[in-house]
Amino acid sequence: MPHKLGLTLLLVIANGLGAATHVPKSPANRLTYLEEVDPFYPHRDFPKLTTPQWVGEKGVEAVVTLGIDDMRGPEKYEAFLRPILERLKKIEGRAPVSILTNSFKPDHPQAQTWLKEGLTIEVHTLTHPCPLLQQGNFRRAADVVHGGVDLLHGISGNHPVAYRMPCCDSMNSLSPRFFAEIFNKTSAKGNYLQIDTSVFNITTSSDNSLPRELVLDKDGQERFAKYLPKATKRAGTRNMKSYVGTIENYPYPYVINRLCWEFPCVVPSDWEAHNLIGDRQPQMLEDWKRALDVTVRKQGVMNLVFHPH
Repeated sequence: MPHKLGLTLLLVIANGLGAATHVPKSPANRLTYLEEVDPFYPHRDFPKLTTPQWVGEKGVEAVVTLGIDDMRGPEKYEAFLRPILERLKKIEGRAPVSILTNSFKPDHPQAQTWLKEGLTIEVHTLTHPCPLLQQGNFRRAADVVHGGVDLLHGISGNHPVAYRMPCCDSMNSLSPRFFAEIFNKTSAKGNYLQIDTSVFNITTSSDNSLPRELVLDKDGQERFAKYLPKATKRAGTRNMKSYVGTIENYPYPYVINRLCWEFPCVVPSDWEAHNLIGDRQPQMLEDWKRALDVTVRKQGVMNLVFHPH
């Protein structure tokens, strides 16, 4: 089925955020969740905003975004992305990849080359603190987020709309307070974002609408939940038992605290695959293919998290 790539497409719904109105907080009001700052409330049976309902293009059944993290200097990213960009241009006529960026020189000529090809340069904080709200220094946390927003707005022709929390695929770095007091505020220069993509969605076998071969490995193990191991699997791997930055069986955009659209990421990120099975393993690509099959069946979004490291 046809699909589209790139966070740039999400502007279709993000631009409607300015019309948000106050929701009465009566327990009987089914819309009170819109004013909650809990980023993890959706579940398998929660109402779904499917892709045909919002994408605005006839025949589009699902959306895939490619979001590469951690950029500071562009050289490694240009080398890593170039084959992907050329492939996308053959498919789409453009190269819709989103680069989640830390510090960057706004006048670097590579930025204009990318923007002309269809890439976007999005916000990943200035200094990549893990976790963001560490040491009780809330002012510093806000500054590295809003500083990144203003920096990337300084790139001519770039209009960042999305944010990803550093280390959101490996630790509990995301919190309700971030949405209440940082994300939904404007920067010193009056800039702001509209989309977060830091929550991770786990597809599980409890979704009985999906074929078993999509959600289970050949040995009957959960295909996607295995990437968040509750025990150390091999030397050098991290136990993910305490990690709770996830939702389950909900590959759809949803609203956090009225002003933020959350586009949940797919499990695994390439770091989660690195942690479980090592680098450059065919198993990760096979599971990403199955995640794409799931996304199209569910008419959802598949937000990939990867790195050039």
